[in-house]
Amino acid sequence: MKTTLTFILVVILLKGQAQNLTGRWKGQMSAEGESAPSTLTLRQSGNTLTGSVVLIQNGGSETHQLSGQANGNMATGTLIVNGVGLAFELQVTGEQLALAIGLLGQAFLRGQYARSTANSSATAPARTQLQATGVAAQWEQAFRGRRLFRHKVQSFLSFKWYYDFCSNGFYSYREESQTIGEYSMSSAESEQGTWRVVMRGSVAYLECSPQNKAPSLRPIASLAQGQVSLDGQRFSLDTNQNCQ
Repeated sequence: MKTTLTFILVVILLKGQAQNLTGRWKGQMSAEGESAPSTLTLRQSGNTLTGSVVLIQNGGSETHQLSGQANGNMATGTLIVNGVGLAFELQVTGEQLALAIGLLGQAFLRGQYARSTANSSATAPARTQLQATGVAAQWEQAFRGRRLFRHKVQSFLSFKWYYDFCSNGFYSYREESQTIGEYSMSSAESEQGTWRVVMRGSVAYLECSPQNKAPSLRPIASLAQGQVSLDGQRFSLDTNQNCQ
């Protein structure tokens, strides 16, 4: 009985020990059917994880910083790509590491790495476009067939904003206002046109081109719990009933 209890205690202690992910990992990063050599450097202190991802492409390299929390052989956190905070998840199995990077719960960059014992440093950073293209493509994928919705109540007025994004590149926008009280009055404005997501430097923008009007650019960013920041305002990402 004593031997059995000792064995159980050892198993519990081993399960509770967090695997240290510190080290250098070499492998490949893939996005949109293309891949490029990549190096991942991790530093772990307790459960706090920091490090960098280096992508080597076209004779140069680009370095992005990450930070997060480790839990055993897994870790989650944020990777900064071209000024945009992306969510990452990684898992270590033996001497292999799998990395997934994305937005709103959908991964669009994936890396496969093996632990490296080399002590060489990464090459000097040089700008590439793979990550920027991936960020814009991921936003477009997240918006297709979906609705951005915002509701605000101020004094005796209720405001609602709707963006419905169709997969064919068209969108419809509607803005509603209504008084709250015994005498209700309402008004609405709408527009239609084409949409896409573009990168301007390190920032992702929603570009809307209304019919017979000049295009407009609104910066977008990912927020927690499926929320999206559009031009500094908080929107919910909902189901679109008007188009797919």
